Amino acid sequence: MSKRRTLEEIKQTSPLAAFVREKRKMLGLTQEELASRVGLGLATLKRLETGDINLQYAKILQVLDYFGAELVPQESES
Repeated sequence: MSKRRTLEEIKQTSPLAAFVREKRKMLGLTQEELASRVGLGLATLKRLETGDINLQYAKILQVLDYFGAELVPQESES
């Protein structure tokens, strides 16, 4: 099994943070625009995009990391 990552390393490479940031940029939205559209505060969206996640989510990522697993976005059914 590979070396376990620290919580800070997990936060920096959060697949959720990367997914949100990439999707927002693909749609050409600013953080302010996306926050407004989804009903979040700007500070919350910024924390999400930088991987500053709540402890519960971080713990889930730690468990997944231990098993060598990660979150993978599902393709939407259009």
